[in-house]
Amino acid sequence: MIKVGIFVSAGLGNALLQIPMLKYLKSKNYHITGFFTSAFNCEELFEKSDWYDERIILTSSVIKSAGVVTKQLQSLDVVYLDYFSATKKNILIAKALAKKIVTNRPENLVPKALQANLMFCSSVENIHEGLQNLKLVGSDKTTLSEQDFYLFDNESSNIRNQSKFLLPEKYIAVQISAGNNNTPYKVWPENSWRVFLEKMTSKGFTFVLMGDNTEIELSKTISKNLTNVVNLTGKTSINDCIQLVDNCSFYLGLDSGLMHLAVALGKPTFTLWGGSDYRMYGYHTIDPNRHFITYQKMPCWPCNSYLNPNITRVNDPLKCPNYECISTISVEKVVGDFERFIKTIEFDK
Repeated sequence: MIKVGIFVSAGLGNALLQIPMLKYLKSKNYHITGFFTSAFNCEELFEKSDWYDERIILTSSVIKSAGVVTKQLQSLDVVYLDYFSATKKNILIAKALAKKIVTNRPENLVPKALQANLMFCSSVENIHEGLQNLKLVGSDKTTLSEQDFYLFDNESSNIRNQSKFLLPEKYIAVQISAGNNNTPYKVWPENSWRVFLEKMTSKGFTFVLMGDNTEIELSKTISKNLTNVVNLTGKTSINDCIQLVDNCSFYLGLDSGLMHLAVALGKPTFTLWGGSDYRMYGYHTIDPNRHFITYQKMPCWPCNSYLNPNITRVNDPLKCPNYECISTISVEKVVGDFERFIKTIEFDK
């Protein structure tokens, strides 16, 4: 049996975008070991799925990681490193683990001293990250379906109705921030969120806010004194989020880990996009009837992309003076797009 390793080194969205790649490798009957170096507990996403035969957590401790690697020396046939996981440290670890390493990080971004025995797979502009990952592992697939991203083969029915939170039968899962609240080019203004939620709750919609500890104060401000808004921000584990999203009607929010989780659980999504490349990370091109995006057209878009970013305005998205791509999306536009979306998916509140 061929043994392969996959490194997961970024956020929840990155881990979930690797699912099509994992399914392809599984179809080849490969034994898959996941090496989780992410600081966001991504390994918890896969506790109830079988895409990984083995999950190994590599901590920031050099001594502990060395101990793990020593037990796995040259035990794998190949390790795959996507753009985000191909760090100097991970390349060195991969060299100890496997006979061959394949990465889609551009060769000019890898120090020459580390390039020996590395195979470089070029990324392709204007295709989805799911396809970039499939290309990395040798698949010639050129299209994706929503089902390719499902975390569970049976669309998550094995976890339904297990949430510990007492919630209405129908609710919309919301994440009001993204990137651990450190990516302002992705984040819709606080007041815009509040006005939007006021308008929608007055029409009978119920929203459940989720997110990590960095979003607690923001969510408190946005949801204060609003009826039909349940604020669970900072109160959920990854397993809680899986259950809450699995039981929701659909996802509403930003380009975030919970957006990708919603798709992985077979839920429709309505997403506001800022400076990130929705061609690579969105799902509207995969199924426009279930995944809707709203955005403000800007000549400097996309400034946030690892593949050929638009640098006509800024070299670093964080240095943008006003984040117009997301800050100027009006409440009126979002309300109108949202109402068209719920009609398309035939949502009955």
